[in-house]
Amino acid sequence: MLNNKYISSIFIYDIPKELAFGEFFEMIERNAVYDMAIYISKMDTLKVLKELTYYISSSNAEIKTATDNQIDIDVLNMHKNDAKDLRKEIQINNQEVYKINIFITLYNKNKEELLKQITDLKTKLYSKQIFSNITNFRNLDSYILTLPLNNYENKLIDKTYRNVTTLALCNFFPFYTNTIFDKNGILLGYTKKDNRICNIDIFDDKYLNSNIVILGSSGAGKSFFVKLMILKNYFKNKIQYVFDPEGEYINLANNINADVISLYNTKELKCINILDITENEISYYETNILDKKIQNVMEFLDSILALDLKNNEKLKTALVKAYDKKKITNEISSLYKENNGDIIYVNKHIKEKEEFPNMFDVLNNIKDTKLKKLVKEQVIEKMPYICNYTNINLNSKVIVFDTSKTSNRLKEIMIPYLFSKIDINLKNNKDNENIIIYIDEIWKYISLSNNQNIESIIYSLYKSIRKNKASIVSITQDITDLFMYQKGSFGKSILNNSAFKVFFKLEFADSEILKKLNIIDDKILNEMSRLDKKMAIITLNNNIVTVNIKSSDIERKIILGKKDEDFSSS
Repeated sequence: MLNNKYISSIFIYDIPKELAFGEFFEMIERNAVYDMAIYISKMDTLKVLKELTYYISSSNAEIKTATDNQIDIDVLNMHKNDAKDLRKEIQINNQEVYKINIFITLYNKNKEELLKQITDLKTKLYSKQIFSNITNFRNLDSYILTLPLNNYENKLIDKTYRNVTTLALCNFFPFYTNTIFDKNGILLGYTKKDNRICNIDIFDDKYLNSNIVILGSSGAGKSFFVKLMILKNYFKNKIQYVFDPEGEYINLANNINADVISLYNTKELKCINILDITENEISYYETNILDKKIQNVMEFLDSILALDLKNNEKLKTALVKAYDKKKITNEISSLYKENNGDIIYVNKHIKEKEEFPNMFDVLNNIKDTKLKKLVKEQVIEKMPYICNYTNINLNSKVIVFDTSKTSNRLKEIMIPYLFSKIDINLKNNKDNENIIIYIDEIWKYISLSNNQNIESIIYSLYKSIRKNKASIVSITQDITDLFMYQKGSFGKSILNNSAFKVFFKLEFADSEILKKLNIIDDKILNEMSRLDKKMAIITLNNNIVTVNIKSSDIERKIILGKKDEDFSSS
């Protein structure tokens, strides 16, 4: 007894790898009076490694000489596999090994109640695969060990420890918060375990990069999540380009007055004139700007028309004449407005969109009848969205490229062109603005390209992203196709180049593919199978958080246009 109270202690000798510290408190009675102490000390990793190797060798010998008792053999195999896993963590994942001691001392004036509390606690711990023992005949020692700031040395420390790796220790550590909160981030939801805010700023300097990969089965909730990201980043004034293969983002774009460029014929045609020369292109090309622009346009048109050398020269002549009639030359000054009477431009102002030629001007300058017909049929009629004057704001905060009704052949031509245009913008982002590129169902674009053109441009974008305040968000439900392409190297590259990984519920077959490729932690794969529709696992900087995706009523209305019970307001 101590101060008229009975005392009794338990020590923990085995805990699961994924144990969170808060789980202890859930199992201790609220009215219980107790102290808890945790002792942590680093072990000699090299020594541990040698002991593990010796133990594994010894286990193999024991299994060979074991009796026919299958239980004995299974136990030996289990311990051997645990030792192998620990050795793998040390050798491959660079994990350190620590000794951890956990003591809990309970106090109660009533001896019977204390014994009941201890028994109940041991039972609850056991139900969570936390194994404990009462410190019989050593309660004084354990009591002293639970006192604050004690320097008491006793042999109980050396007999009651558990080995843990760095990652397991981080997950368990009492002052470790399994959540994400960045001051300038966007609110995506609340953590499943303790209902804490999940606020992420992908452009924070503490992250390796700003890229995101989002994986999930159809109907798991990833499309809503992406739309929520777009909306919240729109409010944050980020520049966003969305490649939409299924027309999913048009409703959202219309609700926030964003520009939608449909890469097919529509009544209200939005156009990007391929003959425009932008400020970013001037910075990118630097010298002989017109020559380089014409060469760029010729390469693009040749991908459509497949011209021979003779017709190639005829088309190039028509392009030169079209620019010449608009008084545009290699001189940079020809690209800017001139002072006109009372209008004096203090700063340089690039010419208006109507002051650049378009494909109709080029068509009028083609003298060869057959070539003129070919350009009209294959370019003017099939791709009107690149032929007239630009009638959208290319500096708009959100632009959606709708490819839902575009033929595969035209996608194969247009997607690389648009990616290359964005790449130029990234390389000449003078204002250092945050740019986010969303590639929904990324596999659909990769599968278009027989000559690996799109794939190489995506790689180029990833390289440009590293040097700029920009982000690529890759989204797919076609896990099989993405991770089997090039024997999984392309999918692995996307994962490795994305600091942020967001996993929604996957089909069993998809989980098995990822498991075989050994590119996603088994803990994450197991957790994915238990996710509800509105949940996602987010990993970043070795942090793994399960999040309930939440939206406000106004956000949900903008995204869906109606109330959706699956995504209740926060």
